[in-house]
Amino acid sequence: MGAESSIELEIKWDGAVAGLDEQRLSIGNFAMPLWHLLAAIRRKASNIVRISRNLEPSALGRLAEEARWIDLEVQQLLASSSGIQGLVRMTEPAVGKQFTMRHLDLPMKAAVQTLEDIDRARNGEPADQSVKKYLRSLPQGISSQEYKLSWGGRVLQQIVFGSVSQATETTSLPCLSETVGSVTGVGLEPGHNWVRINCEIGNITLQSDLGGVNRAIEMRHNDVRVLFVQTTGNNRRLLRMDDPRQLRAKIDDDDYVFKKWKSVLDALAE
Repeated sequence: MGAESSIELEIKWDGAVAGLDEQRLSIGNFAMPLWHLLAAIRRKASNIVRISRNLEPSALGRLAEEARWIDLEVQQLLASSSGIQGLVRMTEPAVGKQFTMRHLDLPMKAAVQTLEDIDRARNGEPADQSVKKYLRSLPQGISSQEYKLSWGGRVLQQIVFGSVSQATETTSLPCLSETVGSVTGVGLEPGHNWVRINCEIGNITLQSDLGGVNRAIEMRHNDVRVLFVQTTGNNRRLLRMDDPRQLRAKIDDDDYVFKKWKSVLDALAE
């Protein structure tokens, strides 16, 4: 792949980690973090491709094929500090696979979004789990980190910060949401059961039981109103699907919340 599909990534680490003072990088300490960093970049790239195809971003599961073409290549160790100078680039696709021009900037977009998430995570703000996994995998004793993205000699992004306090990370609580849309797809066994709804925020995929899938098939030609619970990331589970023209059944709030969902609330309280 040409240089147009490559972006320079420079990373500097400092702290009380064996070898850093002597500008040496331990494979035992940094091989796994670098793998997690590549995994985070590939996950970002996969979601960029999915969004371009009008699919919902995914925090788990199979990566888009184009994302698997992205690699992080170490060019050299930084002589004046402890870190690496490398390239985030597209590798040659497998024989019979075609590389399209519209994905030439995929490494750049994915790397920029990954650094943005690193910056959010170190401030205790919501960020992708793949990025948090990278930061958690860094060896104990890292006191400062610096990341610089460049392309063609131009600095695109640069962040510098000290140690990351995992205690400052925020935890997203499950929340109930309701939307109106139309059924655009379902998934059945032997795979996972799911329902896909096209609504005001785009296509969303809801985990479901077989009853929910059958209900979606029955209502596939009509608008539907869905109630779902959303947990961390984009994990959503269908709770109810009905006709938006129908009035909601009157329920006793205390009975519905504190009895029907008692086991869920007990689990959240632990």
